[in-house]
Amino acid sequence: MCVFQIPSLLPQDNENCTLVGRWAKGPCYAITFRENFAYIGTGGCFQVFDVSDPDAPQPVGQVILSARIMSMALSGQYVFVATEISGIHLVDVSDPASPVDMGIKIDDFVHKIAIDGNCLVKSSGMDYSHIYDISDPLSPVETGQYKTPGYAYGLSVRDNLAFIADGEQGLRILDVSDPVNPVETAFIDTLGNVIAVAA
Repeated sequence: MCVFQIPSLLPQDNENCTLVGRWAKGPCYAITFRENFAYIGTGGCFQVFDVSDPDAPQPVGQVILSARIMSMALSGQYVFVATEISGIHLVDVSDPASPVDMGIKIDDFVHKIAIDGNCLVKSSGMDYSHIYDISDPLSPVETGQYKTPGYAYGLSVRDNLAFIADGEQGLRILDVSDPVNPVETAFIDTLGNVIAVAA
């Protein structure tokens, strides 16, 4: 990721961009925040930044994971970190200066993850979307799964509802209050390919 200073948007001036900053560790697909800290995935590097001064964020800690980071979600002192090909790591951020990789806790293909209380939901493309009980973050337990008709990309969970961006099959809304038996309660035809959702 690069930051440019652009003095003008006129076509004849576009070549006058000035590089003022650069993020060199890799592509950034995932970020989450808590209080004064930002947790960022850049390539396979999990980084912690102090953002108490938004004009001058400061790196405070990092740990290298097994593959490119695609999604992450906070749970207490931990961050669940979904990687592109090697599953979901658990990172202990109780000491932001020294994040600790606790290992791969869910070994499966994953696009996105989201957490609501002790419920973690992951989307997995053409595969089933899976639900896990993470009341013990060190030992997640799969409780249920649901197969959407499309390709499950984006995901958000709130108030026992899972919102799944299901590609050309629109937005699917699941009731996960019973994590053993998730039930689709609504469907929105988005008239296009939906790949992200926020709730």
